[in-house]
Amino acid sequence: MSRRFCLLHSLGQCRRPCVIGSFECALQPRAGHSVLTVKRTRQLVPAAILFAFLMFTGCRPKYTPAASISDGAIVLLKSGSTNAAFVVTRQSMSPEVVDYTWFLRSDGKSTFDVWDPACSHGAVSNATGVAFGPFNIQWSTAGTAGGYVYYPSPYRWIRMPWGKYWAIKTFGGPSMAVTTERNLAKVDAEDPRWKFHR
Repeated sequence: MSRRFCLLHSLGQCRRPCVIGSFECALQPRAGHSVLTVKRTRQLVPAAILFAFLMFTGCRPKYTPAASISDGAIVLLKSGSTNAAFVVTRQSMSPEVVDYTWFLRSDGKSTFDVWDPACSHGAVSNATGVAFGPFNIQWSTAGTAGGYVYYPSPYRWIRMPWGKYWAIKTFGGPSMAVTTERNLAKVDAEDPRWKFHR
């Protein structure tokens, strides 16, 4: 009679030949095989969930929402107990660069007094973006209308070995608010008028 081997034979888990039309071998695996299969399945489940999560978060977008700003605009940044602000002092279309002054404090206070030792500050010229402390804000020119600053992304980007980017949504992280004030002494990061977004 013709014989064939079941899947258990290919795995080396079965000692009895399978007769065509009979599933006796497959239904009576060696002792311990079912336990091993369950353990292997449980080990693969977390990896499968992570893979599916990455697949459904999608590819890296080319930009995040932007806010229009003019020279002299005060922008607030927040991340945990760290509060920061920057003032755009000059925006150039050609070359596409921006000058700004920044203020940073990590003591939980929300005003920016340059005479307060807890408030660090500095000035940057001819930059292609706004970066200081833990913050890195993208900027681009809007021609004669000023420029744009881009809200921090709520996703963390992971570059895959094949070059694509996958996004993992993060909780917390930096957020940004564009104010209508031109006088930093009047700005308080806790003022409910300023709506932080990311």
